[in-house]
Amino acid sequence: MKAKFDVICFDVDSTLVTCEGVDWLAKQKGVGEQVKRLTELAMTGKVPMEEVFCQKIDILKPSQKEMQALGEYYCSKLTKGALDVIKDLRKVGVEIFLVTGGFLPAILPLAAKLKIPPARVHANDVYTNKNGHYKGINRECSLTTSNGKAICAKNIAQGRKIAFVGDSVTDLATQPVVTTFIGFGGVVTRKKVKEEADYFIKTESLEPLLWLVV
Repeated sequence: MKAKFDVICFDVDSTLVTCEGVDWLAKQKGVGEQVKRLTELAMTGKVPMEEVFCQKIDILKPSQKEMQALGEYYCSKLTKGALDVIKDLRKVGVEIFLVTGGFLPAILPLAAKLKIPPARVHANDVYTNKNGHYKGINRECSLTTSNGKAICAKNIAQGRKIAFVGDSVTDLATQPVVTTFIGFGGVVTRKKVKEEADYFIKTESLEPLLWLVV
């Protein structure tokens, strides 16, 4: 059996996992409502990603220990069907990438659980000092911007057939540069994504994705 795509890129938060990890971390630190409000403004497209991302990171200042805890939380919140879907896609030769605005140190444990090599993980790196305290991020990284995922997807594609799966407008921004954009509403349904996606999955499970791509 041959897949319809050479590459599939997945968003992470509210797509591969049933949570918004940064919001969870903010809640643990007592700044949940403040950060959640900024996340929703960016995910619905009301405010550009670049206007809120640096605000969130400056509020959170995540330590190495906190990012480790977030990574463990991600691994415990996999979306229904995610493991089997990725396993089946791998069987038919699809290359799988994670493209997310999340924190790389917290995303890598999830990638390992899904058997996705670190080289196929695109996320925002977070730097800590020798004591594990927050030091900074690469503010020039494209994934701090509204069009960052589109830039990543274009670089990954290299002329191959590529699908992008995600829940937010920052994921939808990849539509002009990918073969097919598939919206996922199993965790949260965003009106613009549902209306403009090439296909839209509204079940809680990712399993219907296989019908679209294989």
